[in-house]
Amino acid sequence: MQRAGLCSGLLLALMLGCSTDQFRLQSSDEEKSDKPIEVKTVGSVTSVWGVQPVRVYGVGVVHGLTSGGGQGKPGPLRQQAIRLLKEQGCKDPIEFLKQEDVAVVRVTALLPPGIQKGERIDVDVEIDSSEGVSSLRGAILLPCELSEYADRQQLTGGEKARGDLKGHTLVRAEGPLLVGLAEIGDKNREKRGRIWGGGRSLLDRNFGIILNKESKDARTAKLVADRINERFFGPFRGTMKGMAEAKSDTLVTLRIPYQYKNNWPRYLRVIRQIPLRESESRRNLYARQLGTELQDPAKSVVAALKLEALGTEAIPLLKQGLEHESPLVRFTSAEALAYLGEACCAEPLAKLIEEDPRLRAYGLTALASLDESACHIQLRRLLASDSAETRYGAFRALKTLDERDPAIPGM
Repeated sequence: MQRAGLCSGLLLALMLGCSTDQFRLQSSDEEKSDKPIEVKTVGSVTSVWGVQPVRVYGVGVVHGLTSGGGQGKPGPLRQQAIRLLKEQGCKDPIEFLKQEDVAVVRVTALLPPGIQKGERIDVDVEIDSSEGVSSLRGAILLPCELSEYADRQQLTGGEKARGDLKGHTLVRAEGPLLVGLAEIGDKNREKRGRIWGGGRSLLDRNFGIILNKESKDARTAKLVADRINERFFGPFRGTMKGMAEAKSDTLVTLRIPYQYKNNWPRYLRVIRQIPLRESESRRNLYARQLGTELQDPAKSVVAALKLEALGTEAIPLLKQGLEHESPLVRFTSAEALAYLGEACCAEPLAKLIEEDPRLRAYGLTALASLDESACHIQLRRLLASDSAETRYGAFRALKTLDERDPAIPGM
């Protein structure tokens, strides 16, 4: 009896041992497998909405003209200008418009995607031919509002539908005009002007993440928002908050973090590469796989974006790319590190900007995303570049980081 029990025990131990070895071999084979690890990402279950800029229009009044004002003919523009002046408290708008330094103008602006309430945009101003004004030099635009318009016929249909339908007021504009920006041969060069940062957005234009039809449910929408917020968060109206918010089972709204403010297309590409559901061990394997792909110039562009989507855990792998012999691998690594807040990107980016003009715009945008002393130093150095395009790009990048940078005045 004891002998039978002993044999049974040995047999059971032998079976368990074989089973354990089998599982261990399977796990080892999985880790050593050459088959690429595929992960389900935010982009695999969603699409992006709201990436097109919105053109807004309005009628305004300028004063300060050197000559030629006060000669405008009656018409729809003048009627709108009179209403505008009345709303602003002008007692006699008709007499005001008769002054020699005053004229009615058309005002337009382009509201970019992702802009937040209170942020500034450039405004374009053009004098109407009915005003009889030859130049806008010296003009200052009085406060006016710009709205979105839609074609009435396109919306309602029918041949009798004419004119435009006015939408919401989206921008408030004012300020002094800069004239003469068009080409020298343009006959209307003096009749057009621009106000740098003269418009202020009246709303948040957040992006929309739309869930695909097969993935449409509240749980998935919340999962998408949670994964994005684990990766991206920042200050929002006095508090720290994630960049995404699930509004329904179909829509997740998305704000832009500071570092991507001037490169929102990259932000959206990174968002789409964020993994949805992965265990820690599988995520580590995925990161190592991306680190290997980063070292291949043919795969480095996409690999760097995917590593950037993983966040700070990818920094060591990206730093390895800075030592690669390929300029493209070094650049994609440095670019991703810039958006991850790593100042070590500054010197490699500046060097590659000077060496390869094809990388200039992307490199300068990356340097402008990181407010670190190393970036300021490299941008100031690029101000002395032999290339006029590089000097101008460095100037714009420095201005983006700090309008009061001592290297900017007088340039």
